[in-house]
Amino acid sequence: MDYKQNITRCLVSLLGEHLSEQQINELLEIPRHPSYGDVAFPCFTLAKLLQKSPAAIAAELAENLHHPLFEKVEVKGAYVNFFLNKAAISKQIIETIMKQQHHYGDRPSGQGKTIILDFSSPNIAKSFSIGDLRSTVIGNAIANIDEKCGYRTIRINHLGDWEMNSWSRKGERGSKNSRMGTRKHISFGNDSAISR
Repeated sequence: MDYKQNITRCLVSLLGEHLSEQQINELLEIPRHPSYGDVAFPCFTLAKLLQKSPAAIAAELAENLHHPLFEKVEVKGAYVNFFLNKAAISKQIIETIMKQQHHYGDRPSGQGKTIILDFSSPNIAKSFSIGDLRSTVIGNAIANIDEKCGYRTIRINHLGDWEMNSWSRKGERGSKNSRMGTRKHISFGNDSAISR
C-alpha cells in the first residue's frame, strides 16, 4: 500500500483548488525524528498562495484531515504531521502478503533489462575474512532486490585477485621455502595466473 498516496488524496480533497495532486505529493516529507510523525506536509507554499500564516494553514488543515489509516494528525509550526495507524497498516500488509504470496513486492521497472553484479570476489591468496562475507551478503541482497524489480540479474564472483605484487615481493626475498624463484606469467584473455 502506498500510504503517501493516501495522504496526498486526503490533502487534494481540501487543497485541490490551489495545488495539484503531483505538487502535493512532491511536498510531502519524511520527518527526521519519529516524534514528528511518519509523514509531514509543509505549508510554506500555501502561505504564499493564500497570503496567510503557514502555521494557521497547518492548524486549519489538521482539523479537517481524517482517515482510518491516521492514528492522529498534529501541527508543529508550519507542518502538518501524520501519525499512521500501525495496527491498521500491519493488518493490510499481512493481508496483501497472504494474497500475493511470493509476488509481494514485485516491481516492473526492470522488465526486459539485464543487470550484472560483481560481488564477493575474495582474495584467494589469503584467508577468507569478515569483509569478504560482508560483501557477499550485501551483494546478494542487492541482486535479490533487482530480481524483484524484474531485472534479469547476473551474479559474478571474480576469483582473479591473486595479489600478485605481494607474491612477487615474497619471491624476491629469496626464502628457502619459497617456490616463487622462477615465475612465468600466463594470460587467459583478460584474466591472468601464475605458473610456478
